[in-house]
Amino acid sequence: MEELFTFLTEYTEFFEKMEDTQQEKLELLLSGDLKKIEQSIMVQQAMDKQLENKERRLMEIMECEILGDGTRRFRPLFQYRIQENRVENGSFVITGEHRQVNPISESLARRLMENGMPQTILERLTRMP
Repeated sequence: MEELFTFLTEYTEFFEKMEDTQQEKLELLLSGDLKKIEQSIMVQQAMDKQLENKERRLMEIMECEILGDGTRRFRPLFQYRIQENRVENGSFVITGEHRQVNPISESLARRLMENGMPQTILERLTRMP
C-alpha cells in the first residue's frame, strides 16, 4: 500500500509540474513576445515526458510553419498513444505507439525533398495514414 501511495504522490507531482509548464506556455503565447514564444515552442518540441515505468518517450513531434506574412502555424505531426498501463512483477509496464496525427506542410515536404528525402517516405508524410 505504501508503494502505491508513493507512486501516486510522484505521479501527482509530475502532472502538477506539467500543468505549471502548460500555464507558462499559455502566458507566453498571450504575451505576444515572439522570441520567448519560439523558445517555448522549441522546448516543447524537444520535451519528452517521463512515464510511470521511468521509460522515456517522445510524446509529440510538432512542425512550426512560417507563413508568407511571417506568422507561424504550429501543427502536431506525431503523438505517442498509450494503449495499455499495467503492473507486471511490481513494475509499471506501458505499451503504445507513435501515430501520425497530421500530414507535414507542403513547405516542409519541399525542403525535405530538396535535401534528398526519398519520395516514398515523403508520400507517407504528406498524407494521413
